[in-house]
Amino acid sequence: MTRGEWELVIAGFGVPLWLAGRVIHRYFALGRVVVADRWQMRVGLGLTIATTVMWWGTFALIALQDHNALIYSLARKANPGEIELLNLCLCIAGLGCSVLRKSCGHHTAKLRNAIAASCGLLAFVWLALALNPH
Repeated sequence: MTRGEWELVIAGFGVPLWLAGRVIHRYFALGRVVVADRWQMRVGLGLTIATTVMWWGTFALIALQDHNALIYSLARKANPGEIELLNLCLCIAGLGCSVLRKSCGHHTAKLRNAIAASCGLLAFVWLALALNPH
């Protein structure tokens, strides 16, 4: 692999991992603080993790399809439109969790911003993949 390919792989895996890690860290930083919207923050955390894992799987299929016949056949059988639409909807729902009932608690502001950053970036990536004609 060339240097540019390695940079793409590191960015493709590293940036979503870092953003999801921020969400997880900020969720657990809340500790036992009583917040009215903890359930909403749990849903946002779950959506962030789900879309990040789906991104890793899709990125791995894209990156490794030329190196393995099994992965190539899996990549050809997968329907990218359904995967992209599902994950775009999950990202939008995660963004909704970061925005709805914002005035309920000032304790969750950092967590909401982390969820918005992670889901916003992944929504942009999924939208770019969905608009790709290939």
